[in-house]
Amino acid sequence: LAETEALSKLISTQTEKQIAGESGSAVYPVGEYGVYPALWRIWTESGFGFTIDLGDIPFRQHTVEICDFLGMNPFAIDGGGSLLIVTGEPIELMGSFVNAGIPSRIVGRITANKDKKLFRGETVGYLNRPETYSESIWERKSEGERRDIKPY
Repeated sequence: LAETEALSKLISTQTEKQIAGESGSAVYPVGEYGVYPALWRIWTESGFGFTIDLGDIPFRQHTVEICDFLGMNPFAIDGGGSLLIVTGEPIELMGSFVNAGIPSRIVGRITANKDKKLFRGETVGYLNRPETYSESIWERKSEGERRDIKPY
């Protein structure tokens, strides 16, 4: 229960948004559909491309294990409590987060071209337009009824 209580405190992102906003950074909540739609939003709203190392995006071990068991993609599930932040001063912003006791990590870079490159080790891919929630996670017979989980 103590771990659950500690994790519930991580869901609020108000402090992170305030710190990032003060630095002039763009804040993108990961949200209920996961990392891929948040990255897509960065691409569509910024007009720039990016390179992201998927291996640098942190997940809690139990999240990885549950997704593996259910055949789900951890990048396509609810990311509540997580943010992607675009800033011109990443080291300074991370320093502000460290001072506030907030974990952060650089996971990629904005590029001048429109490429949406995703790296995982030596493998390079490109982000495609993410599927909608109903297509990628649950197939629904009717509103509120869950049928099958699609593997990724």
